[in-house]
Amino acid sequence: MIDLLTIVLFLFSISLHEFSHAFLSDYLGDPTARLAGRKTLNPIAHIDLIGLIAMIMLGFGWARPVPVNPYNLKNPRRDNLFISLAGPASQIILSVILAIIFHAINYFFLPTPALFYISGFIITFIKINLILAFFNLIPFYPLDGYSVVLGLLPHNAAEQWEDTKQYGLILLAMIILLPNKIISLGKIIGLPIQFLFNLLHLPLN
Repeated sequence: MIDLLTIVLFLFSISLHEFSHAFLSDYLGDPTARLAGRKTLNPIAHIDLIGLIAMIMLGFGWARPVPVNPYNLKNPRRDNLFISLAGPASQIILSVILAIIFHAINYFFLPTPALFYISGFIITFIKINLILAFFNLIPFYPLDGYSVVLGLLPHNAAEQWEDTKQYGLILLAMIILLPNKIISLGKIIGLPIQFLFNLLHLPLN
């Protein structure tokens, strides 16, 4: 089972993720998420009960997806692309801010047990946010990456891409559940996380 601190950080991270979707959706003309009470950082508004239980028991969970009505958007394909990117982007931006704080406190303060625990807390928070960000960028429905690819493709190719929607959950389950030495969830999201940790000069372990 996952420790309490990780669960709390996970809840805050998914709340930021879903809030970002809802905020940009409302900004671009679709009030659906706001009217559903999803334009908030309150974790209660975003919790999926099964996703939370899975997080506690298995270390892997999810939130309720933010509803978006494309008919309220001026440019549905373009705007939905930005809305889909908003969640992962907010978590990457937060991770960069946390990295700056990490380096600042380690530069200005002498090493102490308290500083050690604070630094560990920040690194854990960054890891959780980056894991969620890059996991959601996997291009399988219902993840954000599916809609990102859909918005980037030309119209004809986008129609063909929509045909893959029905296989998204199956492909996602295969990556998560099946052992594979070539393609695995750890490799897919681990490489960009390692790259960002190196870029931000953060300790990965």
